[in-house]
Amino acid sequence: MRYKGTFLLIFTAIVGFSCFFYFRSHTDVAAIHAIRIPVHFLTADHIPVIDLTIDGQRCSLLLDSGTYNLGLRQEVLERVQHKEPAGSVESFDIHGHRYLSPRFTLQSSIHIGHLKLTGVPIQEESLEFVLKGSRLWPSDTINPKTKKTLEHLSGKVGGAILLPFNCLFDFPHSAFYLAKNREELKKLKKGCLDGFIEVPLDLQKNGILISIETDLGMKKFLLDTGADTSVLKRSLIDPSQAEEFAPGKWSYTSHKFMIGNQDFGDWDFVLFEFPEHLTVDGILGIDFFRQYAVALDFENKTVFIEPPHQPLLSRMIDACVDFFYSTTR
Repeated sequence: MRYKGTFLLIFTAIVGFSCFFYFRSHTDVAAIHAIRIPVHFLTADHIPVIDLTIDGQRCSLLLDSGTYNLGLRQEVLERVQHKEPAGSVESFDIHGHRYLSPRFTLQSSIHIGHLKLTGVPIQEESLEFVLKGSRLWPSDTINPKTKKTLEHLSGKVGGAILLPFNCLFDFPHSAFYLAKNREELKKLKKGCLDGFIEVPLDLQKNGILISIETDLGMKKFLLDTGADTSVLKRSLIDPSQAEEFAPGKWSYTSHKFMIGNQDFGDWDFVLFEFPEHLTVDGILGIDFFRQYAVALDFENKTVFIEPPHQPLLSRMIDACVDFFYSTTR
Protein backbone atom coordinates (compact mmCIF):
# COMPACT_ATOMS: atom_id res chain seq x y z
CA MET A 1 0.00 0.00 0.00
CA ARG A 2 1.34 3.45 -0.90
CA TYR A 3 0.41 6.89 0.47
CA LYS A 4 1.81 10.15 -0.82
CA GLY A 5 2.10 11.42 2.74
CA THR A 6 0.77 10.98 6.22
CA PHE A 7 -1.46 14.06 6.24
CA LEU A 8 -4.92 12.49 6.22
CA LEU A 9 -8.11 14.50 6.58
CA ILE A 10 -11.40 13.34 8.10
CA PHE A 11 -13.63 16.41 8.18
CA THR A 12 -16.58 14.51 9.67
CA ALA A 13 -18.15 16.33 12.60
CA ILE A 14 -20.02 13.74 14.63
CA VAL A 15 -23.44 15.21 15.31
CA GLY A 16 -26.91 13.76 15.33
CA PHE A 17 -28.24 13.30 11.79
CA SER A 18 -31.73 13.61 13.25
CA CYS A 19 -31.10 17.25 12.29
CA PHE A 20 -31.87 16.11 8.75
CA PHE A 21 -35.54 15.85 9.60
CA TYR A 22 -35.53 19.26 11.30
CA PHE A 23 -34.14 20.70 8.10
CA ARG A 24 -36.75 18.99 5.95
CA SER A 25 -39.66 20.40 7.95
CA HIS A 26 -38.29 23.92 8.61
CA THR A 27 -36.54 24.98 5.40
CA ASP A 28 -38.15 26.57 2.36
CA VAL A 29 -36.84 25.46 -1.02
CA ALA A 30 -37.47 27.35 -4.24
CA ALA A 31 -39.01 25.04 -6.82
CA ILE A 32 -36.45 23.45 -9.13
CA HIS A 33 -36.40 20.33 -11.24
CA ALA A 34 -32.67 19.62 -11.28
CA ILE A 35 -29.39 21.48 -11.16
CA ARG A 36 -25.76 20.66 -11.96
CA ILE A 37 -23.17 22.21 -9.65
CA PRO A 38 -19.48 22.27 -10.65
CA VAL A 39 -17.06 20.76 -8.14
CA HIS A 40 -13.40 21.72 -7.94
CA PHE A 41 -10.79 19.80 -6.01
CA LEU A 42 -8.21 21.60 -3.91
CA THR A 43 -4.66 20.42 -3.15
CA ALA A 44 -3.29 16.91 -3.55
CA ASP A 45 -5.78 15.76 -0.89
CA HIS A 46 -8.64 16.16 -3.42
CA ILE A 47 -10.80 18.31 -1.15
CA PRO A 48 -14.17 18.73 -2.98
CA VAL A 49 -15.40 22.32 -2.98
CA ILE A 50 -18.54 24.02 -4.32
CA ASP A 51 -19.28 27.74 -4.63
CA LEU A 52 -22.48 29.31 -3.39
CA THR A 53 -23.80 32.65 -2.16
CA ILE A 54 -24.92 33.18 1.45
CA ASP A 55 -26.64 36.46 2.36
CA GLY A 56 -24.97 38.06 -0.66
CA GLN A 57 -21.48 36.67 0.15
CA ARG A 58 -19.79 34.35 -2.33
CA CYS A 59 -18.40 31.38 -0.38
CA SER A 60 -16.32 28.31 -1.21
CA LEU A 61 -17.38 25.39 0.98
CA LEU A 62 -16.12 21.86 1.43
CA LEU A 63 -18.82 19.45 0.21
CA ASP A 64 -18.91 16.92 3.05
CA SER A 65 -21.47 14.11 2.94
CA GLY A 66 -20.18 12.82 6.26
CA THR A 67 -21.65 15.66 8.29
CA TYR A 68 -25.03 17.34 8.61
CA ASN A 69 -24.24 20.94 9.35
CA LEU A 70 -23.57 24.00 7.26
CA GLY A 71 -20.59 25.43 9.13
CA LEU A 72 -19.09 28.86 8.50
CA ARG A 73 -15.85 30.29 9.83
CA GLN A 74 -16.27 33.00 12.43
CA GLU A 75 -15.18 35.84 10.14
CA VAL A 76 -17.63 34.71 7.43
CA LEU A 77 -20.48 34.20 9.88
CA GLU A 78 -19.98 37.68 11.34
CA ARG A 79 -20.67 39.16 7.90
CA VAL A 80 -24.01 37.31 7.64
CA GLN A 81 -26.43 39.97 8.82
CA HIS A 82 -29.78 38.20 8.42
CA LYS A 83 -29.62 35.40 10.97
CA GLU A 84 -31.36 34.57 14.25
CA PRO A 85 -29.71 32.80 17.23
CA ALA A 86 -30.92 29.21 17.65
CA GLY A 87 -28.98 27.94 20.65
CA SER A 88 -25.86 25.85 20.25
CA VAL A 89 -24.84 22.53 18.75
CA GLU A 90 -22.47 19.91 20.16
CA SER A 91 -20.17 17.98 17.86
CA PHE A 92 -17.10 15.75 18.10
CA ASP A 93 -14.11 15.37 15.82
CA ILE A 94 -12.45 12.14 14.71
CA HIS A 95 -10.48 12.04 18.00
CA GLY A 96 -13.59 12.45 20.17
CA HIS A 97 -12.83 16.05 21.15
CA ARG A 98 -15.98 18.04 21.95
CA TYR A 99 -16.93 21.33 20.31
CA LEU A 100 -19.83 23.55 21.38
CA SER A 101 -20.70 26.00 18.63
CA PRO A 102 -23.33 28.73 18.37
CA ARG A 103 -26.14 27.91 15.96
CA PHE A 104 -28.28 30.29 13.92
CA THR A 105 -31.20 30.15 11.52
CA LEU A 106 -30.50 31.95 8.28
CA GLN A 107 -33.22 34.51 7.53
CA SER A 108 -31.93 35.37 4.05
CA SER A 109 -31.25 33.03 1.15
CA ILE A 110 -28.55 30.63 0.06
CA HIS A 111 -28.14 30.59 -3.71
CA ILE A 112 -26.57 27.67 -5.56
CA GLY A 113 -26.97 28.54 -9.21
CA HIS A 114 -30.71 29.13 -9.61
CA LEU A 115 -31.52 27.07 -6.51
CA LYS A 116 -32.59 29.12 -3.48
CA LEU A 117 -32.78 27.88 0.12
CA THR A 118 -34.08 29.84 3.11
CA GLY A 119 -34.32 29.06 6.81
CA VAL A 120 -31.19 26.93 6.72
CA PRO A 121 -29.58 26.16 10.12
CA ILE A 122 -25.94 27.30 10.23
CA GLN A 123 -23.26 27.09 12.88
CA GLU A 124 -19.85 28.53 13.56
CA GLU A 125 -17.01 26.26 12.50
CA SER A 126 -13.85 26.18 14.55
CA LEU A 127 -10.54 26.68 12.72
CA GLU A 128 -8.97 24.42 15.37
CA PHE A 129 -11.27 21.63 14.20
CA VAL A 130 -10.14 22.14 10.61
CA LEU A 131 -6.41 22.29 11.29
CA LYS A 132 -6.22 19.73 14.14
CA GLY A 133 -9.48 17.87 14.76
CA SER A 134 -9.86 16.83 11.11
CA ARG A 135 -6.41 15.24 10.91
CA LEU A 136 -5.81 11.62 11.88
CA TRP A 137 -2.35 12.52 13.16
CA PRO A 138 -2.42 16.20 14.16
CA SER A 139 1.14 16.12 15.50
CA ASP A 140 2.47 15.64 11.96
CA THR A 141 3.74 18.74 10.20
CA ILE A 142 1.05 20.17 7.96
CA ASN A 143 1.93 21.01 4.37
CA PRO A 144 2.00 24.85 4.14
CA LYS A 145 0.03 24.85 0.87
CA THR A 146 -2.66 22.60 2.36
CA LYS A 147 -2.80 24.70 5.52
CA LYS A 148 -3.27 27.89 3.49
CA THR A 149 -6.00 26.25 1.41
CA LEU A 150 -7.92 25.08 4.49
CA GLU A 151 -7.63 28.49 6.14
CA HIS A 152 -9.13 30.21 3.11
CA LEU A 153 -12.18 27.97 2.82
CA SER A 154 -15.38 29.64 4.08
CA GLY A 155 -16.55 26.46 5.82
CA LYS A 156 -18.26 23.21 4.89
CA VAL A 157 -21.72 21.95 3.96
CA GLY A 158 -23.29 18.51 4.12
CA GLY A 159 -26.82 17.38 4.89
CA ALA A 160 -28.02 20.97 5.11
CA ILE A 161 -28.32 21.03 1.31
CA LEU A 162 -28.89 17.34 0.54
CA LEU A 163 -32.49 17.18 1.70
CA PRO A 164 -35.13 17.22 0.37
CA PHE A 165 -33.38 16.37 -2.92
CA ASN A 166 -32.11 13.39 -4.78
CA CYS A 167 -28.40 14.02 -5.21
CA LEU A 168 -25.61 12.66 -7.35
CA PHE A 169 -21.92 12.93 -6.43
CA ASP A 170 -20.41 12.67 -9.91
CA PHE A 171 -16.86 13.45 -8.85
CA PRO A 172 -15.28 11.51 -11.76
CA HIS A 173 -16.72 14.35 -13.89
CA SER A 174 -16.22 17.11 -11.30
CA ALA A 175 -19.95 17.64 -10.79
CA PHE A 176 -22.64 17.46 -8.13
CA TYR A 177 -26.36 17.24 -8.95
CA LEU A 178 -29.49 18.07 -6.96
CA ALA A 179 -32.89 17.06 -8.31
CA LYS A 180 -36.50 17.12 -7.17
CA ASN A 181 -36.75 13.37 -7.72
CA ARG A 182 -35.03 10.48 -9.44
CA GLU A 183 -36.79 11.07 -12.76
CA GLU A 184 -35.67 14.70 -12.94
CA LEU A 185 -32.11 13.67 -12.15
CA LYS A 186 -32.11 11.19 -15.04
CA LYS A 187 -33.50 13.84 -17.38
CA LEU A 188 -30.67 16.25 -16.61
CA LYS A 189 -27.92 13.63 -16.82
CA LYS A 190 -29.12 11.10 -19.35
CA GLY A 191 -28.85 7.51 -18.25
CA CYS A 192 -26.88 8.44 -15.13
CA LEU A 193 -28.32 5.62 -13.01
CA ASP A 194 -28.50 2.96 -15.70
CA GLY A 195 -26.78 -0.19 -14.52
CA PHE A 196 -25.94 1.32 -11.13
CA ILE A 197 -25.86 -0.93 -8.06
CA GLU A 198 -28.81 -0.33 -5.72
CA VAL A 199 -28.32 -0.82 -1.97
CA PRO A 200 -30.31 0.31 1.10
CA LEU A 201 -29.54 3.74 2.53
CA ASP A 202 -29.28 3.60 6.30
CA LEU A 203 -29.62 7.08 7.83
CA GLN A 204 -28.31 6.95 11.39
CA LYS A 205 -27.16 9.52 13.96
CA ASN A 206 -23.60 9.23 12.59
CA GLY A 207 -24.64 9.87 8.99
CA ILE A 208 -25.35 8.03 5.76
CA LEU A 209 -24.37 4.37 6.00
CA ILE A 210 -24.23 1.43 3.63
CA SER A 211 -23.32 -2.21 4.21
CA ILE A 212 -20.29 -3.63 2.39
CA GLU A 213 -19.06 -7.21 2.46
CA THR A 214 -15.31 -7.42 3.15
CA ASP A 215 -12.80 -10.09 4.11
CA LEU A 216 -13.96 -9.36 7.67
CA GLY A 217 -17.63 -9.98 6.85
CA MET A 218 -20.46 -7.48 6.36
CA LYS A 219 -19.48 -4.06 7.73
CA LYS A 220 -21.17 -0.65 8.06
CA PHE A 221 -19.46 2.24 6.28
CA LEU A 222 -20.08 5.96 6.53
CA LEU A 223 -20.25 7.68 3.12
CA ASP A 224 -17.91 10.62 3.63
CA THR A 225 -16.72 12.94 0.86
CA GLY A 226 -14.92 14.94 3.56
CA ALA A 227 -12.44 12.09 4.21
CA ASP A 228 -9.46 12.08 1.88
CA THR A 229 -8.98 8.32 2.27
CA SER A 230 -10.99 5.28 3.34
CA VAL A 231 -10.55 4.24 6.95
CA LEU A 232 -11.25 1.05 8.89
CA LYS A 233 -11.64 0.65 12.64
CA ARG A 234 -8.27 -0.58 13.85
CA SER A 235 -9.60 -2.96 16.51
CA LEU A 236 -11.31 -5.04 13.79
CA ILE A 237 -7.96 -6.12 12.36
CA ASP A 238 -5.53 -8.76 13.58
CA PRO A 239 -2.18 -6.91 13.77
CA SER A 240 -0.54 -9.69 11.73
CA GLN A 241 -2.78 -8.74 8.78
CA ALA A 242 -1.83 -5.04 8.83
CA GLU A 243 1.04 -3.27 7.09
CA GLU A 244 3.02 -0.43 8.66
CA PHE A 245 3.36 2.23 5.93
CA ALA A 246 4.96 4.82 8.27
CA PRO A 247 6.14 4.61 11.89
CA GLY A 248 3.10 3.88 14.05
CA LYS A 249 0.69 4.09 11.07
CA TRP A 250 -0.97 1.01 9.69
CA SER A 251 -3.01 0.00 6.67
CA TYR A 252 -5.06 -3.00 5.63
CA THR A 253 -6.17 -4.36 2.26
CA SER A 254 -9.47 -6.21 1.93
CA HIS A 255 -9.42 -8.51 -1.08
CA LYS A 256 -13.20 -8.65 -1.06
CA PHE A 257 -15.11 -5.39 -1.29
CA MET A 258 -18.61 -6.27 -2.39
CA ILE A 259 -21.40 -3.70 -2.69
CA GLY A 260 -24.69 -5.32 -3.62
CA ASN A 261 -23.76 -8.09 -6.05
CA GLN A 262 -20.63 -6.36 -7.40
CA ASP A 263 -17.11 -6.97 -6.10
CA PHE A 264 -14.82 -3.93 -6.43
CA GLY A 265 -11.75 -6.06 -5.73
CA ASP A 266 -8.88 -5.08 -3.47
CA TRP A 267 -9.56 -1.97 -1.38
CA ASP A 268 -7.02 -0.24 0.84
CA PHE A 269 -7.78 1.30 4.24
CA VAL A 270 -5.89 3.32 6.77
CA LEU A 271 -6.41 1.85 10.25
CA PHE A 272 -7.58 4.16 13.01
CA GLU A 273 -9.46 3.56 16.26
CA PHE A 274 -12.66 5.62 16.16
CA PRO A 275 -13.99 7.46 19.22
CA GLU A 276 -16.98 5.91 20.98
CA HIS A 277 -19.33 8.46 19.42
CA LEU A 278 -18.62 7.15 15.91
CA THR A 279 -20.41 3.81 15.91
CA VAL A 280 -19.43 2.57 12.45
CA ASP A 281 -16.94 -0.01 11.17
CA GLY A 282 -15.35 2.18 8.54
CA ILE A 283 -15.43 5.30 6.41
CA LEU A 284 -15.68 5.28 2.62
CA GLY A 285 -13.77 8.37 1.56
CA ILE A 286 -12.93 10.52 -1.42
CA ASP A 287 -10.68 7.79 -2.87
CA PHE A 288 -13.89 5.90 -3.65
CA PHE A 289 -15.98 8.89 -4.75
CA ARG A 290 -13.27 10.06 -7.18
CA GLN A 291 -13.56 6.74 -9.02
CA TYR A 292 -17.29 6.00 -8.83
CA ALA A 293 -20.40 8.17 -9.03
CA VAL A 294 -22.78 7.82 -6.06
CA ALA A 295 -26.45 8.91 -5.92
CA LEU A 296 -28.63 9.25 -2.82
CA ASP A 297 -32.42 8.88 -2.85
CA PHE A 298 -33.52 9.77 0.68
CA GLU A 299 -37.24 9.40 0.02
CA ASN A 300 -36.85 5.78 -1.08
CA LYS A 301 -33.86 5.12 1.22
CA THR A 302 -31.69 3.91 -1.65
CA VAL A 303 -28.06 4.47 -2.63
CA PHE A 304 -27.06 4.06 -6.29
CA ILE A 305 -23.39 3.32 -6.98
CA GLU A 306 -21.63 3.20 -10.32
CA PRO A 307 -20.44 -0.37 -10.91
CA PRO A 308 -16.76 -1.24 -11.30
CA HIS A 309 -15.11 -1.64 -14.68
CA GLN A 310 -17.47 0.60 -16.61
CA PRO A 311 -16.48 0.35 -20.30
CA LEU A 312 -14.06 3.07 -21.47
CA LEU A 313 -16.41 4.13 -24.29
CA SER A 314 -19.20 4.80 -21.79
CA ARG A 315 -16.89 6.97 -19.66
CA MET A 316 -15.76 8.90 -22.77
CA ILE A 317 -19.37 9.61 -23.75
CA ASP A 318 -20.15 10.81 -20.22
CA ALA A 319 -17.12 13.10 -20.30
CA CYS A 320 -18.17 14.60 -23.65
CA VAL A 321 -21.71 15.26 -22.39
CA ASP A 322 -20.37 16.96 -19.27
CA PHE A 323 -17.96 19.08 -21.32
CA PHE A 324 -20.75 20.17 -23.67
CA TYR A 325 -22.92 21.12 -20.68
CA SER A 326 -20.16 23.12 -19.00
CA THR A 327 -19.48 25.14 -22.16
CA THR A 328 -23.14 25.98 -22.84
CA ARG A 329 -24.48 26.69 -19.37
